[in-house]
This record gives sequence, structure tokens and C-alpha cells, in this order.
Amino acid sequence: MKFDAIKDVLEGMRPTEIITVSEWAEKYRYLSSEASFLGGSLYTCDVTPYARKIMDSLSSYSSYQEVIFCKSSQTGGTEIGNNWLGYIMHISPAPTLMLMPTDGTVERNSKIRIDPMIDHCAELKKRISPKRSRDGENTINQKKFSGGVLYMGGANSAAVLKSIPVRFVMLDEVREVLTHWRKLEHVCGRTEKYIMSAHQRLMDFL
Repeated sequence: MKFDAIKDVLEGMRPTEIITVSEWAEKYRYLSSEASFLGGSLYTCDVTPYARKIMDSLSSYSSYQEVIFCKSSQTGGTEIGNNWLGYIMHISPAPTLMLMPTDGTVERNSKIRIDPMIDHCAELKKRISPKRSRDGENTINQKKFSGGVLYMGGANSAAVLKSIPVRFVMLDEVREVLTHWRKLEHVCGRTEKYIMSAHQRLMDFL
């Protein structure tokens, strides 16, 4: 027990690795069979070369504050985002919010992509509580890690953007997300702009 405590202290004193998101993915992220036909191998930008620039723009040392990826379906956008999430949990830990169109898509992504990514990456696995833990730190909608927490919510839930100050926000399948937000505006009779509310979560963190 004492040795483990000393090990944790020394780990915390280790300098942060200077690395981009694409370099992190190609060094640390082993793909699972649930998420890719390349299951068991390291992630590579050779399959989607355009992904490198997008991911590197999301890196800690990038000057970009906002990155927008306009794409067609099945072009690796979700995996780019998941690589960024893995990078945050390992290299740049901070509270993070990921929004998807519905609670159902959040659950599917969490089980099929996020959980396997953690299970297949030693650096992530040692930073996140095991799923069997009863402390609620590793659930479908929340992954607590050293230095931060990943919140995952569906845009069909109006409460998902309330009172969660975060440093990073990721919106996946934005067109569908906005569709659900517009429905919520109609049902609630409000003119609140949910996209601005997501930005407000960033401002609350500052």
C-alpha cells in the first residue's frame, strides 16, 4: 500500500509528454474489434490521412480554440473525436463534455467505442476506475479520470448542459444534435440557444 502511494506521487511528478493527438493515437491507442476491422492493431492515420491535421489542431499546444469538421458519414469523425478524448484523459486532463444526438447514441458509443478504447489502452486503464466499481466513477454517462471527468449526454435531455463547468466540449453528429435542441425549444417554449449554452459551460470553467 505504501509503495503504491509513493508510485502515485512519482507518477504525478512526471513531466507531461509533449505529443499531438495523432501521435498519441498512433502510439497508445489499440483498436478494438468492436470499433474497427483493424482490431488489435494501433490506430494509424494511413487509413484516413486527412484525420492527422484535424486531430493535431485539437492538441494542447495548438493555437485553435474551436475545430469544426464538416464531413459525410462513415469518414472517421467519431474516431477522431474519441482519440481526442483519450488524449485529454491521458495528456491534458480536465473536465470534458461530449454531446451526441440522443441518450441512446451516447449509450451505444460509450459501450462500443469508449469502453473498449479504455480497456485496450494501458495508459487510460490505469487512470480510470474499473467498470465493476460501485463508486459510480465509471458509468455509461461518466468516466472519472486523474485530473478530470468525461461527461457524456444526449441532446434530447435539456438538463445535460446545466451546471457543468468544463474545459473541453465535443459535439458529435452536430446536425442531429441541433435538430433535437430545436425540438426542445419548441416543447419548452423557450428561445434559449443551446449551442451558446455549450459555450457557456466552457466560460464557467475559466
